[in-house]
Amino acid sequence: MADAARTPQEYRAAIDRLLSALGDPATRAELDPGKGDSPTAPPKDADPVHLESGVLRVDATRVAITRARDRGAYEELVKEIRTSMPQSKGIVFDLRKPPDPEDADEFGYWLGVFEDAFLTDALHGTVSLATRRYRIHNGYPPQSGGTSGGYSSVFAYAVPRSVVGEGASQTPRLAVLVSEQTAGGLELAVGLQSAGLARIVLEGNRSEALGATMHTMLLPEGVRGRMRTSELVSPDGSVGVEPDIVAGPGGSGEDAALERALGVIRDWPQRAPPEGGPPRAQPPLPGVDDPYPQMTFPSREYRLLALFRFWNVIDLFYPYKALLDQPWADRNMHHQYEERDQRWQPSVFDCVERWCRHA
Repeated sequence: MADAARTPQEYRAAIDRLLSALGDPATRAELDPGKGDSPTAPPKDADPVHLESGVLRVDATRVAITRARDRGAYEELVKEIRTSMPQSKGIVFDLRKPPDPEDADEFGYWLGVFEDAFLTDALHGTVSLATRRYRIHNGYPPQSGGTSGGYSSVFAYAVPRSVVGEGASQTPRLAVLVSEQTAGGLELAVGLQSAGLARIVLEGNRSEALGATMHTMLLPEGVRGRMRTSELVSPDGSVGVEPDIVAGPGGSGEDAALERALGVIRDWPQRAPPEGGPPRAQPPLPGVDDPYPQMTFPSREYRLLALFRFWNVIDLFYPYKALLDQPWADRNMHHQYEERDQRWQPSVFDCVERWCRHA
């Protein structure tokens, strides 16, 4: 059990064992690694749009952020791209570097605006991009089922975007640079790859989480749980991101992934089909709740499970949380301090935890 762990490593392993029941390699517990090293990316003073030796390099993150901050400067960058495109034999579209935190909220929108403008000029013909699928819960279905509420859970697929290209008679060679830090644009990368118009170059190691939307839960002992909440689905039905080339980090001052991307433009390798065929989107797991009909009085472990379920049902499904006397998210495992009468008030977790231990 998690409460028997004596070190952060043991606690992480215990949580990981619990999450393994979901059968999702991207959903796991890990020790918070801290900030770590940033991915190799063009330096801040490099031009976001650069034509050299017949290859047009576009730092998509910086162009999108420029659009959010200075529309005039953005229009100049788009004009430079349009002017350079006829002179280029290929384009490197760099999506590796995430935006700064202060730009993160609006980054996705402006990146989509730039992608549409870029693809309209670069592509010839119509291309369908990748989409996402995610779980939707219509209420919380009880274990017994058969209620009049019509509660249900489904997998939903977002309608994929299509882009109509108005470019020249042939789409130029495209290499899309991505990394584990890539914050947007993967629908574009996978859609172009599926259409045979782009090759994906991954900087760093392959990760099951690449292309997934992840929810992070901060836990005690420096442990965090990361859970997949959506996954990328290619137009061919495969899931995730399958890079054509994986490039490790270069030495000091080197950008190995960029060099590999330039090589892709030059040599344009054939796409090798994945072994065993492309990974297919799996159907949703059936409900795994056990009614425990023989359990006359649950053990402490199952009482804690009931506590966690109770908290999450209120957190995710209760429609009147806004009317509570204090935010539900603040009702955690710690005592609540009541400023009015200067005393500690037990939270709902304290009461149920006391029942779990002593009932």
